[in-house]
Amino acid sequence: MLEINLTISIVISLVIAFFITLFQYSKYKRKAGIYLWMALFRFLGLFCIILLLIGPEIQRDQTFSEKPRLTLLVDNSSSIAHLGYDSISKHILQELSQDKTLQDRFEIETLVFDQHFIPQDSLQYNGRQTNIYKALQLSLEPNQRKPAAIVLLSDGNQTIGKDFTYALDTDSITAVYPVLMGDSTIALDLNIGRLNTNKYVYHNNKFPVEVFVHYQGEEPLQTNVSIFQGNRLLQREGVKFNSGTAVELLNFEIDANTPGLNSYRAVVESYPREKNTLNNSKSFAVEVIDQKSNIAIISTVVHPDLGALKKSIESNEYRSVKLINPTGDPIKLEEFEMFILYQPNEKFQSIISQLKRDQRNYWLITGEDTQWSFLNRQDLGFLKRPQNQIEEIMPLDNPAFTLFGTEELSFEHMPPLTHQMGTLAIVDKTDVLLHQKVAGVETLEPLLMVFEDPRYKRAILDGEGVWRWRSSTYIDTGSYNLFDSYIGNIIQYLSNTKARKRLEVTHEPYYYENSKPTIKAHYYDKNYRPQSNGQLTIILKDRNSNQNIELPLLNKGRFYEVDLSNLEPSIYDYTVNVSTEDLSQSGHIQILPFEVEKQFVNPNIKKLNQLAEKHHGTLYFADQIQELKFELSSSNLYLPIQRITQNIVPLIHWKWLLALAVLFLSGEWFLRKYNGLI
Repeated sequence: MLEINLTISIVISLVIAFFITLFQYSKYKRKAGIYLWMALFRFLGLFCIILLLIGPEIQRDQTFSEKPRLTLLVDNSSSIAHLGYDSISKHILQELSQDKTLQDRFEIETLVFDQHFIPQDSLQYNGRQTNIYKALQLSLEPNQRKPAAIVLLSDGNQTIGKDFTYALDTDSITAVYPVLMGDSTIALDLNIGRLNTNKYVYHNNKFPVEVFVHYQGEEPLQTNVSIFQGNRLLQREGVKFNSGTAVELLNFEIDANTPGLNSYRAVVESYPREKNTLNNSKSFAVEVIDQKSNIAIISTVVHPDLGALKKSIESNEYRSVKLINPTGDPIKLEEFEMFILYQPNEKFQSIISQLKRDQRNYWLITGEDTQWSFLNRQDLGFLKRPQNQIEEIMPLDNPAFTLFGTEELSFEHMPPLTHQMGTLAIVDKTDVLLHQKVAGVETLEPLLMVFEDPRYKRAILDGEGVWRWRSSTYIDTGSYNLFDSYIGNIIQYLSNTKARKRLEVTHEPYYYENSKPTIKAHYYDKNYRPQSNGQLTIILKDRNSNQNIELPLLNKGRFYEVDLSNLEPSIYDYTVNVSTEDLSQSGHIQILPFEVEKQFVNPNIKKLNQLAEKHHGTLYFADQIQELKFELSSSNLYLPIQRITQNIVPLIHWKWLLALAVLFLSGEWFLRKYNGLI
């Protein structure tokens, strides 16, 4: 069809140019031959102009071969070097990538990974974590339609990420050929797997330690498991294994005699024929607290909220909750750090007067049974005129709240609370955590708020039914942790009797070295408004080496943060400074030794074999590279694909047509000029 159109275009151009020229030069047909040359130039010039206007096109076919893709995926984790296969892995990579037959057949690409992809020239077998799942997923081409192959050089020991046997779709046309980096012979090994203990314990109490001891071997043996603090032996217990026993659980109870952060080690005695003894010990730390926070919940009604709040607050083991009826014995305020007043009425007169007089911190929760006429007379900084009608309200998170950190608890699908309908008029200055959403309409009415009072701290929740929030959190996430942490942050803020600081630093008491230790800081101006343009730095001093390290804290929006992943195991004293002001905060943090990549004594041959079987490949050992090369070079799955691309291009480029048209018409003009015809 395109050829027919081209022919028609050329014929039309010729005809139009011929007749125009004939019309213009027919009166000179008896004249000298010079007119024939001028007519010819006119004809050719017009012909080029008409072709330029019509723009005839032709089809040009281009044929090329497309090779299948071969990805060499190399595990850079330190477990490869620990198993003694780092040099073998490098040799195999070099042999495969430089093989002439494979280069002719495939488009070869080399990718190096540990927990992330890294440049190929960074291959040092020193990665601290392994994520094979992520590496397999990211090595695929998007919308891949042609067969491809992945050669995975790995021991199969993944430390983070999902199950890598499910990294590729079952209908994927990419085949995976794992090459086992490690000795598949089962080696005798004793190691400490999981270790469970509390992060916090009270002074002069005992705390439990659960130690899971794993055994890999076929002969029965007996050994000891010990708990050390420094070089001092605290407890020792014997354990027996037989050929059918894989795990034994041992329970210890340790005395918490020294307040502060205490470091311990659980050690299983090694066996003479063990190859790997680095996994025979595991460190842990416990913060010993010399006092306990006591919280009083005061109420005259029986409600599920009371139990939910008690369980939520006491999920933090260094907090204790006592339920009190205000009509009973007099309450000793000095025994408690803060108070929760649940649905107050006239029977709360005495306790509210004492709290105001002594400027003690409290949290007031209202609901259907609250006596608002009594509360309105107490001059508490708010008023409400109820309309004797119960109303359901949904929570609406306020992202602008920065007074203290809160957990990322989603309120989008939380069940509603109930309260007496009416507008809550606020007299004092407040910070709102949650707004009200009524009948699907978002409002600026406060639901949960705290008062900014320099004398003492107060909070109000205008609604009952928080037990539903705790249950909903468990249904959505499988645990109460997010809700309990959210309530815990409010309790921590209200329990703190110290003056508010403009620089607040938070972190866990200790981290393992293979985790991601971070320190966060909140920085406020003199009016306690969050500052996002501050320049914060941290100076860390290693107690072992006395070396100082200075790092910047990065602005994360609502807080500042520094990543301490590169710190060596030790105890570090730190000071966080604000560069533009005389503000600082000091403390200490501990990094516990734990090299997860050195816990393995064998490659995970089972998982690698499952991966190969699931994705049309074969598992090979390190001494079977010739067989792997033969399969890749001879398989009919990996043949070059010939592709033809059809391009529609102009018959003659418009620049050439324009140049020819100018040339011919200029020739005609020159002949006319030369012969005195113009």
